[in-house]
Formats: sequence, C-alpha cells, structure tokens
Amino acid sequence: MHCRSKFLIAALGLSLSPSFAAAKPLGDWHMYSKAGNEAFGVGDFSTAEIQFRSALDLATKTAVPSLQVKYANSLMCQGKFKIAAKEIKKTLALAKSVSGEQSVDYGEALDLQGWSLQADGKIDAAISSLQHSIAVFEPAAPGSSDLADAYQHLALLDQTEGLLDPALDFYNKALKIRETIAGVNSIEAADLRESIGRLEFRKGQAGDAAKLFANALRIKESRAEPWKVYAPEPTQHVVIFRFIPGSPNCERGFANGVQIERVTANGITVEAGIGQKPSEFAKTTRALVRIQNHSLYDIDVLPQPATFIQVTPDIEILKPINVQQLAEKIEKKGESKARWIKFWGADATTTVTSYAEMNGASPVYSYVPTSFGWSTFSGNTRNGNTTMLSTMQVPDYQKRAEAYQKAQQASTASRADADAVRDASLGPNKLPANGSVQGALDFEFSKYKSAILRLPIGNSAFEFRFE
Repeated sequence: MHCRSKFLIAALGLSLSPSFAAAKPLGDWHMYSKAGNEAFGVGDFSTAEIQFRSALDLATKTAVPSLQVKYANSLMCQGKFKIAAKEIKKTLALAKSVSGEQSVDYGEALDLQGWSLQADGKIDAAISSLQHSIAVFEPAAPGSSDLADAYQHLALLDQTEGLLDPALDFYNKALKIRETIAGVNSIEAADLRESIGRLEFRKGQAGDAAKLFANALRIKESRAEPWKVYAPEPTQHVVIFRFIPGSPNCERGFANGVQIERVTANGITVEAGIGQKPSEFAKTTRALVRIQNHSLYDIDVLPQPATFIQVTPDIEILKPINVQQLAEKIEKKGESKARWIKFWGADATTTVTSYAEMNGASPVYSYVPTSFGWSTFSGNTRNGNTTMLSTMQVPDYQKRAEAYQKAQQASTASRADADAVRDASLGPNKLPANGSVQGALDFEFSKYKSAILRLPIGNSAFEFRFE
C-alpha cells in the first residue's frame, strides 16, 4: 500500500480527498478490506480507517497483521499520531509473532514506526527503523512499491539531516523501481526526478538539476490537470506543482515586506507567502495567495480545502479556519476587551489636597459624603497655629471618559478587523481565463520552522514550502 503517512503525501506529491463513503454493512472481512483499499487509494483515509477496523474485527489470525498495518497507516495519514503510535506498537508485535521478522508485514510496520518516530521528532530513531525496514524488504520484496516507499522515506530523512549523497543514492534506487512499475513518464517518476533535481541543485549541479526539473514539468503539464474538474483518483497519480529553488517555473520575490514564492504551470501562476496575523484579537498563521489564470480555460480554485502542514519542529496538519467563525471570534474578543476597559475605567480616581490654618479655632470644612470619595487628615502646629492638610480621592472624570473612548476604539477596531477578514478571505471560486484573484487563508497558529502550504487548483495542486 502506497503512502504510509500524510506527511509522505506532502513530501512526495500525493493528495487528499474528502470522505466519499460511510462504513458499509458488508458481509465478511474480505469485503471490508476491499472497501478500505478503495477508500485509501483515493485518499479517503477516514473511511479507510472505519473499513479496516471492521475487517480486523472479523479477520482470521493470519490476515490480522496485514490489516493492522493498513489500519495504522490510515490513522497516520489523518495525522492521528498519538493513536497511531499505540497501534503501530501492536502492529509490530503482531507482524513479528504471526508473519515473522522477515515478512513484508514486518517491513511495513517498521516503515510506519519510522513515520511515527519522525512525527515525534526522533529522527535518529526513525532512520534506524527505516534501515531495518529496508533490510527486510530487499530480500522479501525486491522491486516492490513497498521497497521504493522505504527508499524514498529514508532519502527524505537523510536529506533533512544534510546527508545529500546517501539521500541521492536512495532516491535513484526508488526511481529505478518506480520507472519499472509505473513507467518513465509516470507522475511517480516525475516526483522523484524533482527530488533528485533538488539535491543536485544543492550540490551545485545546476545544469543536471535543470534537466530533471524540465523533464518532470513536461510530464506533469502534459496531464493538463489544473484545467480539469476535481475528481478523486489514486493518490500516487495526483499532479503537484511544487515550489523548488532552481526550477525554471519557480521564482522568489517580495511584496509589502512579505517573501513570496511563485509557481507557474499550464498557464497558471500561483503566488503564496506567510503574512501578518489578521488582527490583534486573533492569533493565526495567515497565508496570502494570488492566482493568475493566463490560460485559455476557466479553472476551479480551491475545489478542496487548502492544507498547511507543519513539518518541523514536529508534524502537524492544519485546515483553514472557518472565516465566519474567525470573524465572530475577533468581534467577541474586541467586545470583551472593551468591557474590561470600561470596568476598570469606571473607578478611576484622582487625589485632591487642600490646606487650612487654624488660629486656635477649628477650620471650616464643608461636609463631604462618603459616597463622593475618601479623605485623610494630618496637622502641623507652629507658633500656636495649626495647619491642617486634607487629602481626598475623588472621581477622575477625564480618565473615565478616556477609558470609555478606548473601549469604544477596541470595539470599533475588532469589528473593522472582522469585516476585513471576511472581505480578504479566499474561498472556492471559478476563475475565468485571463482572470486573477487574491485573498488570505487563516490557519490555527503554528510555531513552524518549516511548513508546507498546498493549494488545490482544478484536479491538481500547487505547493509551497516556508522555512
């Protein structure tokens, strides 16, 4: 089974689709397993989870390890890393005891464990698990997609650690397998040539990298996927146009102080950058997006939700925040701040000090109600005369007025910010030929060091990486 985690999908150019089927009242575990495979194949991982769980409840002992691998895989692909980690431990134990340590089931479980460890930030342990997985696959399943998956995963980890030569070797091994299985002009092969080109570019081999990038782009553009209506398809066939430094269809620039990445394919240019948060009343990660359609065809913008994938320091998968909910949250926080300002401002006071000199007689002070303020008195006697000092706290009407003004400003500002969020939001739409659109997407705040933004366009996606 391809793509053992949702992060692998992000890294290798696969995609996700929404749930298209609920759990079916099927008769035996074979039927549940088949339904799970079909759902998983088009990226419907939530349905796959349900079907594989149902299959596990009915399966024979010898079938359980393979189903357990698929079940844990579907959890990983949804970003349910904590739950998946527990299931992966169970998977390893089952594969070892039932299928054996030299089995494909055990190799897949080790690869899954590698993803789980990577998601937890334990890169060295993840590499060790992948090396063990490859040691199982090479004799047990030579030339298989499972072995290619493991090669690609280990190459990705080596690349992350700066081990470029070993990563290049593993990518090339994976490419050879993909070309044999899917063909030299397959999307799988194109994705791998991009990965190899990225490493060649980092090593200073710009000429070799350019050839690989051009080949991959030719294959992907030949599918004309951005102009097609979205339809679920096998994840390994989904066309992803990535921002890759050194690729001829990619550029970097700046707009209003924000670094922008630009990708052009099939006559469509997509620009993206990470901008400032939308309001002082909301803490989000905001993506600024501009799409220009220079092609001859109308295109569907965001037929599926965009995805923001935090890669480091740990893996987290985020979907856009509902615009209306975000706007209402901003307004409520503004009103809450305004109420607090009014509450504290209503009791603002100032100190008033007065003096009176007594010549053997009591000074005359007017009566001050306790509700007006509070006062203290002190005295000093000199030459038979006593000077009395009166200190009183009285309402500070100026500060109270200023507090009400600040409260009104906070309320007004939050409403303006909420309206701006609504107006700036980028949502699904049909972009005509020679048209353009721009807007913002807000995600839950991410403390990312590196992250991937994926924007579905037609039946393809444009992908950007920020570090």
